[in-house]
Amino acid sequence: MHSRNSKDGSKNAYREILEILKPPPGRGKQVQNDKYKVKGVIHCYGGTLEEAKKFLDLGFYVGFTGVITFPKTEGLADIVHQLPLERILIETDCPFLAPQPHRGQRNQPQYVKFVAEKIAEIKGINFDQVAKQTVDNANKLFNI
Repeated sequence: MHSRNSKDGSKNAYREILEILKPPPGRGKQVQNDKYKVKGVIHCYGGTLEEAKKFLDLGFYVGFTGVITFPKTEGLADIVHQLPLERILIETDCPFLAPQPHRGQRNQPQYVKFVAEKIAEIKGINFDQVAKQTVDNANKLFNI
């Protein structure tokens, strides 16, 4: 799912999505049966930690783009730090949101490595661990 809060802060797209996806009373945290299980990715995440945890509870992954490499994104870094790596995806959002050091240029798929490097830095783990786990996450999500 791709959504964004309004620039002026008057509309919270993540709260609206969570309300739409909220399981019916008595159905538990995740809507599912033998043929249907909610899963997906909240693309280019920009919400709160609380909202991210609610998406995880519903069965979603949370995707991060080059935005996490920008200065003044400490809030997103804190979210990355607190979420389990097993539920994070890395994304390009190509052609937009190129990570540092390419900010302002047309984004390229190969720049996703900068997102992985930043996640490794935030979590205090090595790049290879982030790369392997996020590939595993994508494979699991998309049944590859």
